[in-house]
Amino acid sequence: MTITPVNDPPQFTGLPDTLRFTADTTLLIWNYVEDVETPDNLLTYQFLSSNDSLLVSYDSLTGIVALSTVAGYGGQSILTVTVSDDSNAIAQANILLIVTPGLSGFSQAVLSNWNLVGLPLDVVNPFYLSVFPNAVPNTLFGWDGSYTLEDTLLPGNGYWLKFPAADTVLVTGFPMDSLSLHLKKGWNLISGISCDIALTDVIDNNGILMPGTLFGFNGAYYAADSILQGEGYWVSTSDSGWIYLVCSTGLPKTMAKQSGKWNVFPKGDEDGKKFTTIEVRDASGALQQLFYTALPGESSGEESEELLRHYLMPPPPPPGAFDARFTGDYRLATGDEMMIRVQTSCYPLTIELTHFNGEDNSRLMLEEIVGSQVQNRYELPEGQAIVIANPQAQWFKIRKVVDVPSSYMLSRNYPNPFNSTTHIEYGLPRASRVTIEIFDLLGRRVSVLVKQRQKAGYHRIDFDARQLPSGIYFYRMQASNVQIIRKMVLLK
Repeated sequence: MTITPVNDPPQFTGLPDTLRFTADTTLLIWNYVEDVETPDNLLTYQFLSSNDSLLVSYDSLTGIVALSTVAGYGGQSILTVTVSDDSNAIAQANILLIVTPGLSGFSQAVLSNWNLVGLPLDVVNPFYLSVFPNAVPNTLFGWDGSYTLEDTLLPGNGYWLKFPAADTVLVTGFPMDSLSLHLKKGWNLISGISCDIALTDVIDNNGILMPGTLFGFNGAYYAADSILQGEGYWVSTSDSGWIYLVCSTGLPKTMAKQSGKWNVFPKGDEDGKKFTTIEVRDASGALQQLFYTALPGESSGEESEELLRHYLMPPPPPPGAFDARFTGDYRLATGDEMMIRVQTSCYPLTIELTHFNGEDNSRLMLEEIVGSQVQNRYELPEGQAIVIANPQAQWFKIRKVVDVPSSYMLSRNYPNPFNSTTHIEYGLPRASRVTIEIFDLLGRRVSVLVKQRQKAGYHRIDFDARQLPSGIYFYRMQASNVQIIRKMVLLK
């Protein structure tokens, strides 16, 4: 408290240096001012707050100063009190106001079995069974490169926690409007603050967050685009560093990540429909979507690794929680053979294939493996679920099988006769160098459709004859020591 006397001013006596309150309070200012020459009701008072969130009103008839704050405000402010008497003699005093927000409540829904959780509020007692009294004891696990058994919930950290049944928990505490999180390189278990935050609003000044690596858990891992209050999440970083979560930033847009960086379907399949989808579901209804694509033959190993990097999955959940993934901890496979590991306590499983085109006459076969032995083999047809009842089956191999002809073949073009365009199908019993050419009636070559080495199987090529006149043409396939010629008719 500072006092500035001017011309025998009024005197402050016993005025507190610090005043703490929650949302509002009152102060009888006349009790703290003495002026032997001037009655209380003739003194003039002025009040100035250093923070616009603090509201001050003064009743000159009673001497009561009412202090209140805007909703949800918490922090510190300086209240400057100026009092003057009828001779304009002045005294000033400063009071430090410390405002603690009132307790808030948050209803948090949890699932039966394992959940990813975090603190939705800054609680008074962070012991996990005080926050979540119905949780299974000794099942709180944090992450520090491996799972660690914990008993205390810390703001900003994510945790695995098991519940015997679905429940709604009322958590009481103080709002957390902002938080700084220091992340290690690689996978981190995090949680948010007392509001929902889109990833585009996370402040990541050094660009350490890896796109497509934010995962929540709702009975199975899912790719997320927001950090919801009370939920835990996995996220991967390219390096260690800080990120910042703020409920209402008011920060320059240059400090926020560009929108569009965080796609639920990462690179190569932004609409979620380009890749073949393999859906693995257990008896509880938990579902994991895995993806498969056959990369073009000319694709390099680096291209495959770059694509797979966007489909990394977090570390597996604790035993008993559902999980399905390809070897290497990926959601995507690019080869002709792939292994899937499934973790669950709820059988039977179903495995279903969608968006599979099979344009190269290929099929996907599923092998159920126990130990090192194949127990059953299934064809994976489009849209038809395969049921796996054996609870010992945790590994599954999916193989791409291509049907191949027994000899070289060249089909008749379709349509024939045709106007402008037609299709030519051909088959190779083994990988061969293939040439397909078009000739007119005089034996002149007018087009080369194929001239390259191709793998065994069935193939199709389109012939565009819009630049050619009507007439009879011949098409010839040469492969290995085989030559096949057929006739086509162009009518315009």
